[in-house]
Amino acid sequence: MASGAPDYERIVTVVAETQMGVGAPDWTRIVVGAGGVPIGGTSNNDLISSDRDFVGWTFDPYLATADGVSAASGQIAFALVKATKTTSISDIWAWFENAGAGLTSDENYLGVYSFTGSGVFPTTMTLLGATAAGLMDTVPGAGHPAAYALASSVAVTAGDLYYVAALFNATSRPQFNYLSDPSYTSSIPVNPTMLSTASTYTTLPSSLVGANVTYSGIYFWSAIV
Repeated sequence: MASGAPDYERIVTVVAETQMGVGAPDWTRIVVGAGGVPIGGTSNNDLISSDRDFVGWTFDPYLATADGVSAASGQIAFALVKATKTTSISDIWAWFENAGAGLTSDENYLGVYSFTGSGVFPTTMTLLGATAAGLMDTVPGAGHPAAYALASSVAVTAGDLYYVAALFNATSRPQFNYLSDPSYTSSIPVNPTMLSTASTYTTLPSSLVGANVTYSGIYFWSAIV
């Protein structure tokens, strides 16, 4: 992706706070983020991921006011993030409301995809890195934002857009805290979440065709660091 893409972090924060009527900060929701820096607990539109020592996130976690969303077993959920600097990332942060149940061994992963295409709509998607087999079988850290290590570091470029991917095969899938944007349309999403629809998976595929994903109006919180 070429640098200079729209700053979707700022857009989704402004739109969501306007629509949701976010007022005074909810200081009870402050949690420690990357580098020991608090995240959440503020509705300041000027705060973006780099202010909290993240390389990129889907949106300010303060706006993740709902919980209980998950993809179907074997489906991959994708959330858009923008890298704010050129660096190597080693962790994906996610906020699971619960750890799920009956997770199939070695069939649960988080990962990062690059993509080609126009704007935020992928033509092809390429897996850059993922968590190691078995790491997500128990979803440590459920109930609050937590870091999940990639099996190897991934190089990202400032200004480029990436998709964080989540795959679970389980009787009851882990559920994300999320932002539901009532202004969402499939043609012009503010900060799209996508779901794989062509088939189910037991591991994150090395590549995907954009036509095999569909867009959703529910945005789960995740970050890269």
